[in-house]
Amino acid sequence: MADDASTLAEALGAAGYRTAAFIEGAPGDSDYGLAQGFDSYQTSGTPGAAAADWMAAHADENFLLVVGGWSRVALEQVEALLEGSGRPEGMTARVQEVLASRAAGEKVAFDEADLEWVRAWYAARVQVIDTLLGAFLQQARTLGLDRKAIIVVLGSNGFALQEHGDLFGESLYPEVTHVPLMIRLPGGRDPQTVSKVVELLDLMPTLLDLTGQPVPAGVQGASLLPILDGTGQPPYVAFAESPQGGGQRFVALGGLAMVSGVAGEHAELYSLALDPAATDNLADRESDKLEVMVRHLQAWEKLVAVASLDPQLRAEEELDEDTLKQLKSLGYIQ
Repeated sequence: MADDASTLAEALGAAGYRTAAFIEGAPGDSDYGLAQGFDSYQTSGTPGAAAADWMAAHADENFLLVVGGWSRVALEQVEALLEGSGRPEGMTARVQEVLASRAAGEKVAFDEADLEWVRAWYAARVQVIDTLLGAFLQQARTLGLDRKAIIVVLGSNGFALQEHGDLFGESLYPEVTHVPLMIRLPGGRDPQTVSKVVELLDLMPTLLDLTGQPVPAGVQGASLLPILDGTGQPPYVAFAESPQGGGQRFVALGGLAMVSGVAGEHAELYSLALDPAATDNLADRESDKLEVMVRHLQAWEKLVAVASLDPQLRAEEELDEDTLKQLKSLGYIQ
């Protein structure tokens, strides 16, 4: 991450918050610049337990606490749940073989027997993480933090299982980009389910809005409070990008999802409501809507290039009037 990026930890730290992050990994692993602004940033084999201890020690302070992953304990509990489930012989080696081949660009696939076990492993892992997260939240209640803290649970990406020839997080189809984002306000007030399309980028301005702090210039995303209080104005749009496969792009708008290459090349179109697994490509039947989404994507790509903090990716030209108008129509810029 670029040094001149503005981080949530920096913004809240400047307002007097204590800040800490505990991320799953081998101690001493690279933080990729993500430690910027944290008082304490640790990679750990047991980040959930380390975070719980830190939370207890700082329960009387204003703080930002980030937990990424959980622990090796979770994997051990998954194995215990699956014991006697008919795990194929040599499955661990098979998983390693498939992952290594895809990293090398060869893309060996799981067969159906493999996939059946991988699906069971995934379901067991979700079950174990739910249990561990429940224990963590119970500790927060014991400390009285449920009455005054904002608690956020989110997934960074979904888990593809070869629905489109993809595995885990290597594509931008809905099974990867459609992730949970749950925000619990202090005391559990104003409970509601929101179906609007949002981005994980919206989390930083939302938390700063909730805590009464200004949003630094250049921060992407927008506060979700207008959506929560009913004053938000559609259309709601989300974009995503990935460097894999020569560059992948994703747009969600108006109940539709577009998956494409850079600038909308080889675009596919799906209905998020009627076809959440993205099996029926509507590109030919909804070509007018697809064209609109491609234009929106191209405008967004120009914005990202102009705003990039990476000198190798940053474009020097300014946004033209048509691009600005298009982005403003989406509410993506003011």
